[in-house]
Amino acid sequence: MKYTINSTLPQNSSAESLLILVDNNKLESIEKTYQINELKKLFEHVHYKASFNESLPLIGKLATIPNVTLLGLGDAADVKAAKIAKLAQSIIKATQTKFKQIHIDLSALPADLHYLFAL
Repeated sequence: MKYTINSTLPQNSSAESLLILVDNNKLESIEKTYQINELKKLFEHVHYKASFNESLPLIGKLATIPNVTLLGLGDAADVKAAKIAKLAQSIIKATQTKFKQIHIDLSALPADLHYLFAL
């Protein structure tokens, strides 16, 4: 299992899965960063609020990576390190036997908490 930590989507990616951590105050930036059409309509339709640990699969929405999942952080500025550590462990356990390579976008997470995803 290979994990790659990114703040933007790599152009030449061989990853099978992309996990995007989402700050509930910055939902609009996901649509622009990843160029996912009509994402705002999808958020409204499924009532996605990016609450802590709330997930939204976007299978087939990106041409370069087949499995994309948004994972809410709530208000990223207020999230505690212990919660993020548990979240990181959950991500690793849930994906290690399913994918050979996964990218995790930590750009919504404060930089001082990125170390919690170090393997």
